[in-house]
Amino acid sequence: MVREGLSRRDVLAATGTGAVVGLAGCSSDSGNGNGNGGGGGGDDVFRVGLVAFQSGPYSAFAPDIQDAFEMLIDDWNDMGGVQGMEVEGFNRDSEAAPETAIQRAQELIDSEGVDMLATFLSTDEDGGVMNVGGRNGVPTVTCATGARLLVDEQCNPYSFRAPTSTLTKAKAGAAGGVDLFGEEVFQLNPDYSWGHEIQEDWERTIEEAGGTVVDQGWAELGASDFSTHVGAIQDADPDWIQFGFAGSGAVAFMTEAQQTGIDIPQFHHVAYEPTILGAGSSVFDETRVYTPTEYTYDIDTEANQDFVDRFESETGRLPGLAAGQAYRHIEAALRAADGADGTGPDTLVSAIREWSGEVISGEYNMRSCDHQASYPMYIAEVDSADDDQIYWSVEETIPADEVLASCDEVTGRMECSVE
Repeated sequence: MVREGLSRRDVLAATGTGAVVGLAGCSSDSGNGNGNGGGGGGDDVFRVGLVAFQSGPYSAFAPDIQDAFEMLIDDWNDMGGVQGMEVEGFNRDSEAAPETAIQRAQELIDSEGVDMLATFLSTDEDGGVMNVGGRNGVPTVTCATGARLLVDEQCNPYSFRAPTSTLTKAKAGAAGGVDLFGEEVFQLNPDYSWGHEIQEDWERTIEEAGGTVVDQGWAELGASDFSTHVGAIQDADPDWIQFGFAGSGAVAFMTEAQQTGIDIPQFHHVAYEPTILGAGSSVFDETRVYTPTEYTYDIDTEANQDFVDRFESETGRLPGLAAGQAYRHIEAALRAADGADGTGPDTLVSAIREWSGEVISGEYNMRSCDHQASYPMYIAEVDSADDDQIYWSVEETIPADEVLASCDEVTGRMECSVE
């Protein structure tokens, strides 16, 4: 139970789940009178619901996600709200389970009357929540997974994918890996739908860059024993490793690789600081770790540096990838909503799908053809680390049009419609 007057951290400490978080004031109104169905809890409040990791294999991301969400809601209320309305945020824990994520999204719609849903989830969870948003006519913005199937097979007119696709990341990273480290690559990825996309897209782009996959391995999500894979890497002796785990599996592999004496460079498909830091800062003294990323605190914009300074001041740490993704993707949706002519679901959808502007990281566009966000990518290297913090160095900025699949390419394979 969340009691008024407790901070988010108090609630998390008391319950261990953070099941509901009201991040702004309350309203006694019910119904927003827009007549368009979907959410809308009150005509003087704009309600945003977030379904995100707080427990399970990705629980290490939770502090960054929740702190960024709380800061974003506070920032919008300090600026006068959305269309002059106070913004209220609600948060639910998916418990890393698709069924739970679906239930929590439906609760946010039914009980809280949210005008908009946002997610920070795995592929399987996201697909379910997108369906909930579509069935209920509530705009839904995903902030974490870049699985192609969410656009190709599971899209609907109310869903928007803010993260770049697995193919976009692979295009950004594969050529760099071949140029930096060599042509022979070992692939190690999680054995579920998104992991298979990662493997396929990286193998394709590695070969396009002149490289060769010498061997590959699979492990279940949340795996803790990588001894077989470490042995296979030693036998293959590749120039570098393409690595697709993001949660506790990343810690387990990096720790085991270091203990075995493997210092082969690693190119992580996604690198969340709390998890890779769990392997110990000494890993980065011995192993070069790169990632094609959409956000890092090192992005040089005035808005980002202001965000970084405030985040560090309030939390005592630099914002990681999860914080930046949660803040800027929901920020883009709120900016679109603020410029809309109302808060009805169809009005919001029209505003989001045509929005183009600036967020903390700079230029940001939502493509109407496939509801995919477009923005620059970055190649970042772990410059150094201590016991509490990863320090990044941005090595390259890649324009979106160099790595993002064209509208014709995407819509040609879509089995669903965003119209």
